[in-house]
Amino acid sequence: MSTCKTKPCSCLDTGLTTNSPCAQNTPDCPNPELCPETFSGECIVYTGDTILDANIQYGDRFNEIVQKLVLMILNPTCIDPSSTCLSALGVMSTSITSTSATIKWNTVSTAVTYTLEYKLSTAMSWTLVAGIPQTAYPEQIITGLVPNSYYDIRINSICGGGSCYSLTIVILTKLI
Repeated sequence: MSTCKTKPCSCLDTGLTTNSPCAQNTPDCPNPELCPETFSGECIVYTGDTILDANIQYGDRFNEIVQKLVLMILNPTCIDPSSTCLSALGVMSTSITSTSATIKWNTVSTAVTYTLEYKLSTAMSWTLVAGIPQTAYPEQIITGLVPNSYYDIRINSICGGGSCYSLTIVILTKLI
């Protein structure tokens, strides 16, 4: 992706298109070029009024908005603005091998601790990883996974006033 001012052009432009040139011969853009037409959900930011029913706020990223909307339908008590516990958002796997996966998520400000639960997608029972501390960048490495298999993964935020599950993500481990 081309860059202007050291950031991806798609993150600098407004809307979903990225077709504006940098200013010619300026120190912040010595090699001006048109940004390619791209779409990146990570670069879409909500700029409207707060939508309390879904806890969508100014500055939320596209992936967070989608997760909040799905949570509102599937588990509305977790996004109740009066609740002390919220769902972890941004749950993703950043590294998957044939037998392990690194899972990361956004911090839940009201969480005291987290649990991570995972299972083969075809299984009925979950494996629990308890006592994951509240940190600025929570993550957990899961090991002992079966190669070339689908796994369901979810985070449970544990707060003083209860707990709240994230959306379940699905990952596929790699072949050996």
